[in-house]
Amino acid sequence: MKILVIGGTGFIGPHLVRALAQMGHPVSVFHRGISHLDLPAEQILGDRQDLVRLRLKADVVIDLILSSGVQAQSVMDAFRGTARRVVAASSIDVYRACGVLHGSEEAYLEPVPLTEESPLRTKLQTYPPAQLKMLQGIFGWVDNEYDKIPVERVILGDSELPGTVLRLPMIYSGARSRTQPGICGPVFSQSDPEQEAQYQRRREKAVFHLGLAYCEGGGVKQSYPKALAWLSKANKDDDFPDARAAIEMIRSDADRKPSGARPSKAKRAV
Repeated sequence: MKILVIGGTGFIGPHLVRALAQMGHPVSVFHRGISHLDLPAEQILGDRQDLVRLRLKADVVIDLILSSGVQAQSVMDAFRGTARRVVAASSIDVYRACGVLHGSEEAYLEPVPLTEESPLRTKLQTYPPAQLKMLQGIFGWVDNEYDKIPVERVILGDSELPGTVLRLPMIYSGARSRTQPGICGPVFSQSDPEQEAQYQRRREKAVFHLGLAYCEGGGVKQSYPKALAWLSKANKDDDFPDARAAIEMIRSDADRKPSGARPSKAKRAV
């Protein structure tokens, strides 16, 4: 099966390309030529706007860097009638819970864990302008219309070309961190799966306790001392700056505007 990976030289792409090649699939990577990696694949240089003109052929197209509904539509138009399926990398920021975090949705929590059936955001602006600008400095493919909800609608809504969407959470790599230093994750000098797995478990626990404290305390301001106390106890060497910075960011946001009350019918997270 011939596979075309769009944006295959970034954070996730090289791992995907190598895995597909090991499975015996002929792989092509379409990218802008900014990164120069030794990959077991044909490398095609170009910009997203060139896809319709180039008329590339593939059985399956995997797009890792879709930012907006307009971009998604251009991919479907470029490969309708030639590809058998388009697979798009989405994000868990489509969920209403992300809107709660950024203050665009009512401040009551969704039941956890989130599932594919969990409610999506009702407002299509994923991030405040300042945070969007920060993301654009990290991920060059993020445009001003960034929102994965329109991306998903286009990919899954085509009557002729089947689509698949994979909603990714935060991803960590042993080779490097492509997230904002000090907030989203550490950089490991060498690949250590156990170290990364332990780190991820600690972050997941921190996020869970922050959410639990939110429900019990009735607001972000009240949750901060509980979450920070748990972090200090759980990490005796007091070396967890990324989670502390994230909590500080949430607390600062709470200081700027009052936290909303959750509806009485909402279930408490346990």
